Amino acid sequence: MKITFFIITFIFVNECCLAQNLGFCGSYDIGVNNKISNCNNESESWNEKYRISSFWQANDNVPIKTILVNWIVCQKDDGSNAWQDIPQFRNQVQLMFDRINDIYSNVQEKGYDLICEPEINYITDTKIRFELNDIIFIKNDLFNSSNSGFSIMTWLHNNFPETKYALNHIFTMPPPQGGTWGYYSYNLLDEYSFIHTYFSMYSDWYVVWDDHVNHIAHEYAHSVGLHHTYDSEILNMNHYEYLNDVFGECGQNSCCNPSPDYSCYLTNDCFWNTASFPFNIMSGSANSRYISPKQSGRMHRSLSLYDNNFVVNNIFMHKYVKEITPYVNPMEIIQNEIWDFKIKLYQNLIIKTGNTLTIKCEVMMPNNGKIIIEPGASLIIDGGKITNYYFLEDERKDFWEGIEIWGNSAQTQTQGHQGTLIMKNGAILENAHEAIQVWKPDDWASTGGIINATNSYFKNNWRSIAFLYYHSLNNNNIEIKNKGYIADCEFTWDDNFFRNDANCGISMYHVNGVRIYRSKFIDNRTNVSTWTNRPVGIGSIDAGYSVLGRYASPTLPQNQTQDAYFNPNLPYCEFKNLEIGIDASNATSSFPFLVDNSQFENCGFGIYLSSHWNATVIRNKFEANNNKPSAMPYMKQLNFNWCSGYKVEGNVFNNSTFGALGCLVYNSQHEPNQIYR
Repeated sequence: MKITFFIITFIFVNECCLAQNLGFCGSYDIGVNNKISNCNNESESWNEKYRISSFWQANDNVPIKTILVNWIVCQKDDGSNAWQDIPQFRNQVQLMFDRINDIYSNVQEKGYDLICEPEINYITDTKIRFELNDIIFIKNDLFNSSNSGFSIMTWLHNNFPETKYALNHIFTMPPPQGGTWGYYSYNLLDEYSFIHTYFSMYSDWYVVWDDHVNHIAHEYAHSVGLHHTYDSEILNMNHYEYLNDVFGECGQNSCCNPSPDYSCYLTNDCFWNTASFPFNIMSGSANSRYISPKQSGRMHRSLSLYDNNFVVNNIFMHKYVKEITPYVNPMEIIQNEIWDFKIKLYQNLIIKTGNTLTIKCEVMMPNNGKIIIEPGASLIIDGGKITNYYFLEDERKDFWEGIEIWGNSAQTQTQGHQGTLIMKNGAILENAHEAIQVWKPDDWASTGGIINATNSYFKNNWRSIAFLYYHSLNNNNIEIKNKGYIADCEFTWDDNFFRNDANCGISMYHVNGVRIYRSKFIDNRTNVSTWTNRPVGIGSIDAGYSVLGRYASPTLPQNQTQDAYFNPNLPYCEFKNLEIGIDASNATSSFPFLVDNSQFENCGFGIYLSSHWNATVIRNKFEANNNKPSAMPYMKQLNFNWCSGYKVEGNVFNNSTFGALGCLVYNSQHEPNQIYR
């Protein structure tokens, strides 16, 4: 679907200058809020807050967003009939961007009066900027005379792939066609937006004159969600999109006889011709320097709610924003909210004490951006996804930092004392550095946060979960088991992992009682040459925990019995293609350790236990069938070093003819120790 804005112009040309009077756009915009995604967009948070432009309007807490722009100069085959690549031209282009940014950063108060002025009708700065990214000259007769930008965009993306990461502004010189000057448009299939301007290149270098500045500022405003005040704005004063700071609280009736609760459009022949400058940027008139607070909100909304369009389709514009790291001021959740819509954040996110955020859709986090769950706050990821800016080109793409669950190490694990994270129904955390840390980094008094993850996915994270030192005792001085619970989850890496140093799925330091049920830890990368460059599934120091494949008795499903050996027909934990499946050392503790009904396939070490007391390894399968024979002699399936009090029973070892070691015990300590089939 294509939206095109045609601008009527009057052209006066002489040798060194060109004057053009900005007129109106002839095409109407399309319907409101054509939601594209499968997310519901039905929550109160959506209806009463996030879809409303006033929520997004510029203030001190709103980050500046800079849109990168390429200028595409289409010359004839011989280089004529267009601007030339000379210093004067490049200086003019930079001056043009300076002038445009002055309009957006130094907003002028409107010169016209409204019936029923709103309480807030002026901001000094929209906090939207435009920055020249590149100038590309194309020598092509057909492109030079084209009045359509789509074929040019296809050629451009094929020949200059880097242009996909900026808003492309095309300049051509087609035959006269009724005074049209330019338009904003987009391509849903190939996922891009662009601007196309005609008839501006009458000089080798001259770019900056007032009407040209107004024209480009106007089209750039279309690209971030603004509509014409004269033919396509929302006139229903009860509609959430109505701009009372443009049309007035009571509407305007000078240009029509409106129905009750409706305003008239603001047209040149019956409104602007008698109004005082400056006019609104979308008026289609000269001296259009006024941008209302709610219009600024629409701009920021269009760059944040990237899967929803509001009249004008701007869903690809967020990809062209320069800023990729968090703004200094965080975004705070100070009431219970449900996010059932896609949202791109430009800030860290803090869920304040006493509040719950439920994510049911996709959230994109900036490079190094984090989500903080304060003590007494909760984050519920209910079928939603939290990811990075995955659309960036490789050299700018990076991890988002992850989720920090802040707690209180002096308190028990209740939701009133600790931060809580719940993941369920196919929730996804991906492309994070530390996807979940159960503390405020470097603050040992902040441990104790609660994780409950079921039926969830951890993809391409450097490390997915880190439990840090925490113990809690009851009134009888008996330790209360940690409430950490992971069931039916997958921890995976694939060729989309954009680093080569994956760390581990889960790490634990000095915690006791974490339960891991029926989960998978698999490195599916095809570009790793040796298992020593692969991650660890679970790594622990002085920790007690259970890794259970089957359902734990007494909660066995009907007709399930506890077999003596590994049973692949029952649910099991899986560790595959890892440096170490489970790496556990307990030098200063004797917390119990249990691995039951799990499969370890092609791991350098299946299970590596060091200085461990009280370990139980039963009913597991260890298999080495690595397709790199040279690695096999170095692979050890079950390893005990300085261990005692262990029980090893009912395990199955299957090795290929290349012969990895099955079970290796050395420096064995005091009895009782049991290893038998």
